[in-house]
Amino acid sequence: MKGFSPLDKLGLYFILFLALCYPLFLIYTLVTRTRSLIGKVQETRQDRDTSPVVYQHRLFKIQHPANWKVSEDEVKENIQFSRGGNSIKLNVFEGNLVPEAAFDSFVEINREVFNEPRESPLYSYGPYQGMGVVLQGIHKNFQSQSKERTATLKLFACTQEGICLGVRVGYLNDELEEIQPALTLMEDSLKLTPLQTPNAPN
Repeated sequence: MKGFSPLDKLGLYFILFLALCYPLFLIYTLVTRTRSLIGKVQETRQDRDTSPVVYQHRLFKIQHPANWKVSEDEVKENIQFSRGGNSIKLNVFEGNLVPEAAFDSFVEINREVFNEPRESPLYSYGPYQGMGVVLQGIHKNFQSQSKERTATLKLFACTQEGICLGVRVGYLNDELEEIQPALTLMEDSLKLTPLQTPNAPN
């Protein structure tokens, strides 16, 4: 390039470089934002998806809404279905007896999350009869907020055909109307699986 100093040439090359890179930058930005938007749309759809999903365990089967999170411990004896501050926790294992003293201790531990809770008996969960209690009152975790929020805990235990079942249902009372269909779905669909006993020798 005649008439241009080396510095002028460098500046020109830099301008040409920017001119080439700018469309690429716009394309990259458009693709990134499109992917982000698609991801948010998918997350929104998943978050709103309340269609029933079957959770199959060797000792039981239950349906839960697709937008409820499922958590398990390593041995899959404690399974929790949760959404926000609401949850259903199942403790299922092989056995023939739920000691009353152990259940009383379990109730006492959960009683401590309330300030002077109201209590009422609970005799069944789904199709199963057993022992249980319903605790209701102001939850200590929300006591410091401007609006005190009340909560409910349903605690239940029983044995059925060699299987011990423990249930802990917890929800915030001001969200009950929204999650009631989910709670009903899980309670009504819970079915324990009878243990397969080996055939006795002839």
